[in-house]
Amino acid sequence: RELGPEKDLKPFGLEQPPLVVSFTAGGQSHTLNIGTKAPGGNSYYARRDQDPRVLIIPSSTRESLDRPLSDLRNRALFDFSPEQVRSLQVKTGAVPVVLEKKDGRWIWAGKEAVKIYPDRVDRLLRFMSLARVKEFVPDPPKDLKTIGLANPALELTVETEKGEQRLFLGFRKNNLCYARQGDQAPVVLMESLLLDLFTVPLESVADLRQNPLWENVHGAFPGYLEDRRLWTGEVKDVAGLTWGLPGKTWTAVKNEDFFKLTGPDKQELRQPAVRVEVALLKLRDLEAERRPSGKNETRADYLVELRGADAQPLFRLEELAVSSGQVKVRYAAGSESPLEALVPKQAFDKWRQEMEQIIMPPPAAHENGKKTEGKAKTGN
Repeated sequence: RELGPEKDLKPFGLEQPPLVVSFTAGGQSHTLNIGTKAPGGNSYYARRDQDPRVLIIPSSTRESLDRPLSDLRNRALFDFSPEQVRSLQVKTGAVPVVLEKKDGRWIWAGKEAVKIYPDRVDRLLRFMSLARVKEFVPDPPKDLKTIGLANPALELTVETEKGEQRLFLGFRKNNLCYARQGDQAPVVLMESLLLDLFTVPLESVADLRQNPLWENVHGAFPGYLEDRRLWTGEVKDVAGLTWGLPGKTWTAVKNEDFFKLTGPDKQELRQPAVRVEVALLKLRDLEAERRPSGKNETRADYLVELRGADAQPLFRLEELAVSSGQVKVRYAAGSESPLEALVPKQAFDKWRQEMEQIIMPPPAAHENGKKTEGKAKTGN
């Protein structure tokens, strides 16, 4: 609020103000002088430029302005949103990896035959867009070799319609690493997790093991960008499914926001669509680690079939055998010929657990003050 013009500024601490903030707005320079506390202790006297009027501003405003210079500096290392990116260049050695977005698809320049998992590129870009400076290095060494920035361990270049943005990453310092935005930018310290995402096998990074977006991703960049998923369809296209042990299968048919389930003993359940879709998302996360060798299996221990509208086949998966932390499966999309693959047992088991959750009845209703309990099982 405004107190009005005052000739004597001394009582307000504005004759020689303890805090002066200079800034530019609309191409013009301005000054805000902040004096002593006003009665009550929750506000301060202030004055704009040479205006004789005395103002009262909240204490929170003064506190937000009275900060070290390092707190006021821009800590963002990139300025883009993932959907704006046209290309990403990653250099960790002599030959950079260049990913280009064409017609909404990510292409690995020079290796166009490799199918890229688009969600993973988007996750990397989102992580990069959120990268922040942890510390500004006040006196960096003249010889940048000592901190790994003369020949950076990692160079990232992002191109948008506004041009290129670059970031160099060097040696680690505890859980941080040295970085700079190009050759002339100041040296800073940032979290080393971005360096990890591009330079080491992801299963070795402790901070990613409990992250649902990365916990099932194995290998190092750029290998983990290859789309090895067994099923790449859309969950929204699934109108029905069958799953379970041979001879003891369940079926589910979608009806608007619910699925009607029928068990092997003709028991029925009605589940919210989202509960089934969570399991389908886990299914879509399953990836082939490699193709199996040896004889082809014929007997399936577990199966799932997905159907679309008019009951057309979308996907079929059969569990064939388990050994050495891997599950051997046979799968086929639509009317394509079936293939066999080895998938990580941990990821496969998590998906199986989600399928078991589908046949768990909703929380038991109270009837006459008592709970009715029930559970349907597929058997093992």
